[in-house]
Amino acid sequence: MDKVPGDDTSIQTDLEQERQRSGNPSTLGSSRVEAGSSSQSSAHPHPSGASTTSHGRGAPPHASHHAPPLPRLASQPLEGIAAGFTKYSSQTDTSKRLLENLGADIPLAKERMDDEQLNYEQFSRATDNQIDILKDLAKAEVDPIKGQLLQEEADIWELAYLRCAKDDRTKRRWPMMAKYVALMRHNWYTTPAGERRFDPSKWQDPIWEHVMILKESGAFTEQPSTVMQHQASFSSHAHLSTSHTQQASSSKQKQPTRQQQQPFPASSSAETRSYQGAQESPVGCTNARFAVPEHMERSSANLLLQLRPDLAGKGQPLSSEGFASALKQYGLLDAFQTTVDGPRDGFDFGVPRINKTITPPNHASARDNRQALNNFAAKEVEKGRWAGPYSKNEVERIVGPFQSSPLGIIPKPNGKVRLIQDFSHPKKEKAKCSLAYNSIKAYIESDEFLTGWDSVSDVFKLFNSLPTTVEGATMDASEAFRGCLGLACLSQLPGLVVCLDDDTFYIDFFLGFGLASATGVWGLVGDATKAILEARLADRIKVLKWVDDFFTIRLDPTIAINDILAVNRELDFTWNPENTVDFRADPKYIGWVFNIPERKAVLPREKAEKYVDRASPFEKGLQQDKHTTQKLLGSLQHVAFVARDLRLHLGSIASFLASCPEEKQYQKRFIPVEVQKEAGFWVKALSTVPFVRSFALSPNRFPDTVWVDASTEWGIGVLVGEAWGAWKWLPGWETDGRGIGWAEAIALEFGLLAAKACGASNSTIDFRSDNQGVLYSYKRGHSRGKQINTVLKRVVDLERDDRIQLDIKYIESEPNPGDGPSIFPSGPRLPTFKIPPLVSAYVVPAGDL
Repeated sequence: MDKVPGDDTSIQTDLEQERQRSGNPSTLGSSRVEAGSSSQSSAHPHPSGASTTSHGRGAPPHASHHAPPLPRLASQPLEGIAAGFTKYSSQTDTSKRLLENLGADIPLAKERMDDEQLNYEQFSRATDNQIDILKDLAKAEVDPIKGQLLQEEADIWELAYLRCAKDDRTKRRWPMMAKYVALMRHNWYTTPAGERRFDPSKWQDPIWEHVMILKESGAFTEQPSTVMQHQASFSSHAHLSTSHTQQASSSKQKQPTRQQQQPFPASSSAETRSYQGAQESPVGCTNARFAVPEHMERSSANLLLQLRPDLAGKGQPLSSEGFASALKQYGLLDAFQTTVDGPRDGFDFGVPRINKTITPPNHASARDNRQALNNFAAKEVEKGRWAGPYSKNEVERIVGPFQSSPLGIIPKPNGKVRLIQDFSHPKKEKAKCSLAYNSIKAYIESDEFLTGWDSVSDVFKLFNSLPTTVEGATMDASEAFRGCLGLACLSQLPGLVVCLDDDTFYIDFFLGFGLASATGVWGLVGDATKAILEARLADRIKVLKWVDDFFTIRLDPTIAINDILAVNRELDFTWNPENTVDFRADPKYIGWVFNIPERKAVLPREKAEKYVDRASPFEKGLQQDKHTTQKLLGSLQHVAFVARDLRLHLGSIASFLASCPEEKQYQKRFIPVEVQKEAGFWVKALSTVPFVRSFALSPNRFPDTVWVDASTEWGIGVLVGEAWGAWKWLPGWETDGRGIGWAEAIALEFGLLAAKACGASNSTIDFRSDNQGVLYSYKRGHSRGKQINTVLKRVVDLERDDRIQLDIKYIESEPNPGDGPSIFPSGPRLPTFKIPPLVSAYVVPAGDL
């Protein structure tokens, strides 16, 4: 029998604490963290960025006296895979402070629930994701020792979870097994690394005995509803694009936690959520078009047919059986089970249970345009998506208490109008001071509804890995959010009711206009469709996706567009024929035309002119509001994703936007001079015909690696191969906003100038630096520091003019040869190069000292 290292006092203390909490779980999840922690040494930075005990460089692993924070299983939904390993790597304390100064802090995930409260399905997904995150962190870790430690941590917990999955007690006594795993993780993660740490992959009898004592003491009870009904796999891997993922805003108002929330639940689990409303609506009655039945169906599909018998035989979008068959055939069922459950039982959009009816009035734009509302209602009823009209009492008889969201009408440039459902009403500022209820959006955790995003960077990467003879075709889903996606599950309907006036209501059975979870819910269906396409035509096509736009690149020239469209027929996934464009050498995707043979991206002229029209009023200094500023910045960011040389010319517009109060989106404001100048720069740039950028890789690779380093105490060091150069700071350099971030940017610039002096041109240069702050700003394309931005602009101009690409990688300070020039190595000196005038007043070459 394997014993838990340590004495029995800690177990007894845990038991007393459990009794005092009267059933509340142990302190497993007190730390809000996203991913795993070090398996051997707390000197290893926690992947979430949470503070851990740090030691001086070279401190042995056993030097730690405190364990790192325990990562919650319940804080690891599907988004953990995307958010964890791409955002964190080893950082020095200086670099962490720099990132904070640059505004590069990364919000931690919100707490969900304690680990032992997870049901088996949630637990299975969470453990899968924890292992995936740890493995990806291990691969991304720049320090090989730390990477090995993370991989060992992943391996040991994978074995531990697999052992628990196979244990018969998991089937018979799941709540107790959940408690066992929670306590095992708690003890392991809070035990300092070393010989005292037990092996979690082996059964720990003392912990199980402790669980038995807790049960006998009444510290927790075994709830029949949480006992596992189906054995889930511990080896499933969620299919998410690792390139881009949707992220939630860190400024979101904190709201009550949704109970028993899963990342993509399909049906009954949503019925446990609730919140309190506090505003009653007046009661009235109108004649309903469809009679309210005495006995309501308990599935949304059957309820819709009961309310709308005229829809019988017409079918609904998406085939549960079709998705199940295709996903099972290609081993994708574990990743996309929701696309099987959703079309059958309805999708969960994240709407909580509602306990009191609330019907706020519509916005003035809708009240003043009632005919437009009637037209929308008629259209939605005709398409089989709405049921009604009903009175308030009739809706309550059908779905129970409900909350409607105000409607609004927005004019479109073509003279038509667009209906919006304001799920953000009431705004959080008003909710705090006057209204006693929250908006539907406030209760939806949008970061629980993740989807893949294949951006222009993914396009460039893919095309540069393929022959220039490949071709691309584009297509999109037909009415993806409303027509293609299946029904909402029954528990969601109370939050989707549409109010036309005081007592005229419709029940919307589909994804509502403007729900925060909309992109993620639809995106999962899109991700599953993409996976099926690539599996069925494996090695013959590649598929990229952005929301409902699908970009297919054929590797096999015999593939025709109809072959692509035919793949999804059994899924009842409908394509929009009007937006289907056959294979060609210059396909258009996410607003760009990609000239595949020439490796060029071209911004269509009509789009460039539209962006010029948006920037011109800012250039002229005409007063603008927050809404128009957001549209302008979004348009320019779309361009800057491709035109990297223009990214550094967004700072003033972004700062102006940040200064606009959230609650005064339509208040006109004067345009500062620096914003006018920046807008004028963009007007000139976008007026270039054609507006084109090359995404071809450099044909050559510079033979020498460039190493750079900056120090506030001494100056700058650069190595190009064996040649070195060093520059000492002169008094007064650290003024007017110049600091360590500026110094690191100068080191990057000097390294590039030195490489040019050594013959680098029309090539890729390998750069190494331990200055994470400037590396982050360089890769992001801009910095909040004006002085840093000025330097980075010069760097980008050098890259563009000399057709140079920098392949920059981070390296720890100890092995960085760039630190060496401060002690004047004996190798050859670098060739001299012209130092920019704005810098020459603050440095002097080491040889001139």
